[in-house]
Amino acid sequence: MKKQNKFLTSSIAISLVATAVAPTALAASFSDTTGNTHEKAIFALVEAGVISGYPDGSFKPTKTLTRSDVVKLIGKYLVAEGFVVPEDYKSKSRFTDIAKTNVNDELLQYAALIKDNGVYWGTEDKLLAHQNMTREDMAIALVRLMNLGENENFEDYVAKQVFKGDVKDLANAKVAARPYITVLDYFDITNPTLDKFNPKSTTTRGQFATFLQRVIELNGVSIKTFEATGAQALTVTFNKVIDSSAKITVKKGTSVVGITNVEFAKDNKSAKLILSDRLTAGTYDVSVTGISDTSLSMSTSVKEEKVTSIEFPKNAAVPNTAGNKVRIPYKVVNQYGEDMTAYTQGLVVNTDVTGAGSNVAVKPAEGFIEISKATESSTFKLGDNISITLLDTKTSTSSSKVVKVSELSKVAEVSIKNVYNDLDPSLTLNPDATYEDFHLVLKAIDQYGLEVPFQDIAKDVSVSISDTSIVDVNKSATTPTFSQLIIEGQKQTVLELKQPKTKKAGKATISINSKSTGKTAKYEVVVAEGEKADTILLRNPKLVVADEKTEVPFEVRGIDGKEITNAVTLNNANGLKITTSDPKLKATIEADPSTGKAKLMLTDSSTANTDRQVLISATTATLKSATLLVTVKAKAEASKVVATKDVETNLLVGGSLSLNKDSIIVLDQYDREIVLDDSKLAMAETTANAGKYFVLVSAMDDKVTVSANKTITAKNDVTITGNKKGADTLKLSLLKVDTKGKAQTIESSAYEMNLKVIDKANIIAYEMKRIEQIYDNPARLNVENYATELIIYGITPDGNKLIVPKAEYTVITGHNDLIYNETNGKISVRGMKDIIDKDDQTVLVKVIVNANLKPVTLDQEILITKTEPLANSIKLQSSNGLTVGDQVLKVPATTATVNIASADLRAVLKITDQYGEDISKTAASRIKLTVTNLVNADADNVVPSVIGNGTNNLSFKDVETGDSFYLTYVVDGNILTTQVLVGQ
Repeated sequence: MKKQNKFLTSSIAISLVATAVAPTALAASFSDTTGNTHEKAIFALVEAGVISGYPDGSFKPTKTLTRSDVVKLIGKYLVAEGFVVPEDYKSKSRFTDIAKTNVNDELLQYAALIKDNGVYWGTEDKLLAHQNMTREDMAIALVRLMNLGENENFEDYVAKQVFKGDVKDLANAKVAARPYITVLDYFDITNPTLDKFNPKSTTTRGQFATFLQRVIELNGVSIKTFEATGAQALTVTFNKVIDSSAKITVKKGTSVVGITNVEFAKDNKSAKLILSDRLTAGTYDVSVTGISDTSLSMSTSVKEEKVTSIEFPKNAAVPNTAGNKVRIPYKVVNQYGEDMTAYTQGLVVNTDVTGAGSNVAVKPAEGFIEISKATESSTFKLGDNISITLLDTKTSTSSSKVVKVSELSKVAEVSIKNVYNDLDPSLTLNPDATYEDFHLVLKAIDQYGLEVPFQDIAKDVSVSISDTSIVDVNKSATTPTFSQLIIEGQKQTVLELKQPKTKKAGKATISINSKSTGKTAKYEVVVAEGEKADTILLRNPKLVVADEKTEVPFEVRGIDGKEITNAVTLNNANGLKITTSDPKLKATIEADPSTGKAKLMLTDSSTANTDRQVLISATTATLKSATLLVTVKAKAEASKVVATKDVETNLLVGGSLSLNKDSIIVLDQYDREIVLDDSKLAMAETTANAGKYFVLVSAMDDKVTVSANKTITAKNDVTITGNKKGADTLKLSLLKVDTKGKAQTIESSAYEMNLKVIDKANIIAYEMKRIEQIYDNPARLNVENYATELIIYGITPDGNKLIVPKAEYTVITGHNDLIYNETNGKISVRGMKDIIDKDDQTVLVKVIVNANLKPVTLDQEILITKTEPLANSIKLQSSNGLTVGDQVLKVPATTATVNIASADLRAVLKITDQYGEDISKTAASRIKLTVTNLVNADADNVVPSVIGNGTNNLSFKDVETGDSFYLTYVVDGNILTTQVLVGQ
């Protein structure tokens, strides 16, 4: 039996820029491949760019390949995999029969590449380029191609396997080729349905396409190594080039490890993962997806970061102005050769500075040891020697040095590295950007060659800006404020930029001059032209309905031809101006809460019951325009009942079911589901309910009986009772209350629901629904509170469970104070009685069923407990005017600025305890609310905000129609997060 699980499998994912034999023809237009046995492989390789067709639209699958053809094909595949053509391919010919001056430069390149990588050696150092490629020589080349990057050759691996080969003519091949043909046989790269390989025959284009495709699929990408390469870095290496779009995730145990940046090597064979936190001891697992059919994974064991050396880089103890303190810089290095000074705690320092009140402090964050004397009258003198030793007790690593008290530290030189955005390093500075997110990254060095702390720089330097109408700095150039950021895991000194009063593009040079040495560092800050809308394309939405909000597909491109998707840009002077011909239809650009991208929204405020046309006009910043004529359809109305949900269609004689507003599915006139909630359902036939609906329920036969109340309303359910054995049909019709307060039937709105009434003679078994527990704390509860419904099922031969009518069984409890209410069918603890004092206990409940031929007895032990009710599950429900749909909470808005009440946000949360009871009201005070990801949809100056996160009561400010946010509820440890759309 064959085993083919040694190597990973991946589909073709390569893209070559040139073809191997002839100019490209579209794969879909080949005139001679339809029905060819190699058609699938041909198209796969053509799409991958490995092989191509001919200008006349043919592929010529039966054309014989020469050795030259195969060299070029394999060579181009290797280049696509990251292999490099040798620089000496012209000066050093790899085959004696190919002259260095050969006019076929492409053949010289790939001949050198495949020879140097051991894929093809030719015959006695000759390529014999025009000779046809035999199948046995093709086998050798393909297997050597498979061997590249593997620790073990395929032919050696297969030689150790026990399997039954398909190839019966192996002896006809030359001895040197037989192991390679066996490899192709083992991995089914040969056709397993054929018993002959025909090693001496030639190879056609179609055959080679199939062979090469199977080799590429077999030789998939894999992870070679995964290891820690820094205190905050992991590096994963691959056996071949991978696409930089691969998704890489890291976990430690079940926790996802944050990755702030992925740095791919130039050859795309490795990726350095910069983590959001420093590594800790333990096992880390990496997962790579998007580069093969299966996820690639590997684990690595990381050791705790440790001290490997301590250094005193300069012979200096730098005094403060008063002279009673000195700072001695030090550096701690970890096992990766990185500076870990700021992260090293618990270092022990010894010094010869003594005396009453003297103090020694190690300050890792600043990277120095501070030694102070008791009073300013006791000072350090210039040239004094200080002996100091620093010890890491964990590793016993230490360093000692005698340093001299030096002159005061002053900035001697400044170097400016770049402009950096601390929120998104990929962003460039433009007039629409937030300038305060951009910083000049710099380093200030003192006369001792040591970095000057950021808080000490300003007094020693002067800052000037060539054009403050282009850019300014924090606190202005006269009083600059330097600060510090963590960039790629390292503390860096920065100078925050500030936007001037004007907004314009241009260049300005920022100069930082050392007052002590006169040395000046200059950096030209470029404020690029911001995005500017140039072209606009409007597309028709599928449906625009009165009194609804609709998204219009659109595309805006800037003057650089790139698409603009930023709502802030599109809403400012460089964006769009959008108008409509109807004041009741407003067009706005908003940021999509889920993607952050701009979307064009139409908000209609009319309630028209007729269609109307509205013209939308959009003009870009370059005065190019587009128009769109949309038909605003009549306001949506309930049109027909089309189905029921969560309703049992089988009934026992005497059994019943309820139909309510949640049981029916209704469509509008546009065949969209419309929810008949309390706002749409009528309470009664009155003018106050005009425009609202009823659902009338009627039976077509006498097998079921409909309750006296035959209409489903906002508050009323309809009960259906099994009357006698047989089939019946319920008719559910929509009625709408007219302006006179009368309910009128909506034509063609009815839905017919088929029911089957079953006699108990058809029941083959009975069972009692499991009751997990009953709460016993009657001291503060009425008798029916925390009463649990007891349900008996009758089981039919086809496995259906039907609820048995209460009249058909008797309930007997094993405790006098555990009572069963025959009227409502619920079981509970009696009044003010206690069944248990402290510990939980079980009570036996027996049910005697009046079955068909003889009674059936059912038993169940029910746990009685005093465990306090706590939230067991939480979910959203429409309430207080807030509606829920697709797990999105919508807050209504009648004005531009919206007041959101915490009481309303709490009211939409349905809380159920462990006993199945609704405790929404009593548990409301325990709800904790947290708002995140506030989106200012129109990107104006009215920015929404919230205070009180993590409490029961939030205070919102400046929330407008169109804004959105995420709201997280926490109740008794249960968590639910939902998106909230305001006025959408």
